[in-house]
Amino acid sequence: GSTTTLVKVSTAEGAEFKVNDWIRVPINGVAEFTQVTAKTNGDLTVSPALSAAPVTGTIIYHASFTAYLFDSGGTKVTGNFSWSAKGF
Repeated sequence: GSTTTLVKVSTAEGAEFKVNDWIRVPINGVAEFTQVTAKTNGDLTVSPALSAAPVTGTIIYHASFTAYLFDSGGTKVTGNFSWSAKGF
């Protein structure tokens, strides 16, 4: 099972995560944020450690970033940040 430094997801869901991605994990009803430091299939090694191991069935939220781009006049032309839910 998962531990405070290893979050297990399915192999298919693990394919969507990359090293250096940030994830949000609910622990005892409180959102905790951690970064994927290594990945093997559905095993995500994370740091900093979570305060407790996530229970099976916890929804993991995966951060998705798009950089803000500015034109030569300083006007923002695009930007996006979102969290997407991934079960495990």
